Amino acid sequence: PHVGLIEFPEDASNLEILLWVLLFPLRFLMHVTVPDVRVLDHHGNPTNSIGTAALAVGMCLLWLVVGSYAMVASLEKIAELLDIPDAVVGVTVSAAGTSLPNYVASKVAAQNGFGNQAVSNAFGSNSFNIMIGLGLPWML
Repeated sequence: PHVGLIEFPEDASNLEILLWVLLFPLRFLMHVTVPDVRVLDHHGNPTNSIGTAALAVGMCLLWLVVGSYAMVASLEKIAELLDIPDAVVGVTVSAAGTSLPNYVASKVAAQNGFGNQAVSNAFGSNSFNIMIGLGLPWML
């Protein structure tokens, strides 16, 4: 059984509930725009078509582009307000901000015995982020 994005967390701490409430609008938008491809029939076989999977990948890419744009625009504004060069903010804050989720995902995968997945995530996600997350908006 998979936990949905918009399901209220049971037995959660006050901090977890506060974060859930603050992030609910974003979670709801993702829930509505990205199709759930984890639906199985009673035999355990996937019921979604390859088209649904392709749509889910496309929507995830769109969210990656939107998130990248929002991060860059926010960092530029913060740099302007604090009178810090854009290059310094880009190299430090955005590098740490984009690497931390990859670190957490790789650590969780390794702790669960999926060493190959952890190594693949460490190398593949950064390459994908650079080529698609930054390259696609610049190309458009």
